Amino acid sequence: MANIDNPHGLMPLNRNFKGGASTLSRYIKQASYAYAIFKWDPVTRLAGYLNGPASGITPGTTNLLGVAAQHSLASVLADDFEVYDQPDALFDVQEDNSGAANAVQAKIGYLGNLTTGAGGSPTRDVSGVELSGTSINTTSSLDVKLLKLVPDPSNAFGAWARFEVLINKHLLNPGVTAT
Repeated sequence: MANIDNPHGLMPLNRNFKGGASTLSRYIKQASYAYAIFKWDPVTRLAGYLNGPASGITPGTTNLLGVAAQHSLASVLADDFEVYDQPDALFDVQEDNSGAANAVQAKIGYLGNLTTGAGGSPTRDVSGVELSGTSINTTSSLDVKLLKLVPDPSNAFGAWARFEVLINKHLLNPGVTAT
């Protein structure tokens, strides 16, 4: 069975690594932020603002605050913007088919970068972020850790496989340098 190409960002699994429920925190998305944030986009802190989320990340470089729980238009104030910011929250992300040979069972436990090339879907308001299949390796500075294949009968190892991941470069993780 072939997997379906359906990028959806980092879809929350509503549980954390320890088995409990994921938590949300509220932030203020500044009106001065000139980019849209799509639902399930990875977000970081907007420079100069303590609580302002921003979706412009550089894979493998940006420390993440968490994942947006909602969509917000560009240049619009959102004073009650929810973010899954728990460092041990679990997410479902699709591999981008750039390295389908890498999306194999032997790579579970490895790390990988996210890719932002697809952008979000304005019609669905959902993130287009995916896992870069060519980035999957043991380098400790990558964005996410692959924990397992998402248990779904329509999901299998190979092109566009969906993985359960944990954010590795989270601002609240021990050892991550603040930005």
